[in-house]
Amino acid sequence: MQDFPEIVTQLNFLKDLFLRASNLKSISKNIEDLRFLNRLDLSKNFIESLPNSLTGLQNLTQLNLERNLLYHLPLFIGNLSNLQELNLNKNLLSELPRTFSRLSSLDTLWLINNNFKKIPLVLGELKSLKHLFLTSGKFDEVPPSIKHRKSLSIRFYG
Repeated sequence: MQDFPEIVTQLNFLKDLFLRASNLKSISKNIEDLRFLNRLDLSKNFIESLPNSLTGLQNLTQLNLERNLLYHLPLFIGNLSNLQELNLNKNLLSELPRTFSRLSSLDTLWLINNNFKKIPLVLGELKSLKHLFLTSGKFDEVPPSIKHRKSLSIRFYG
């Protein structure tokens, strides 16, 4: 496994950072220096937790954390108010923090192949959510706050 390439954090005006399948086990706390970052792809790594410094990425609109080892999301995740797309597929998540409801710009969310026993209620509070991707055959019911939303498309995958 590799450490996060610190040299990247010196590229202050970087807009897109793709470190897909880089064998990363963690993210540098200096990632907050990338204040202009719009898209961050850390998929297919071995990341177990997110650093608090990630909240410094206020311009972030797309975050891909697919295929990591995340058991939980930190409370500060709700501070990424400009986040529009979030991919959390194939992690080890069983719940979402209450602060998730503050992701006011979130339009698309992938939660396929995690450890959720039921669809998180907090998703009903995401008024801008238009596309939700879940694992099929895993849930007994859809919460009323979600199933009555006309502007929400839910897709189930095996």
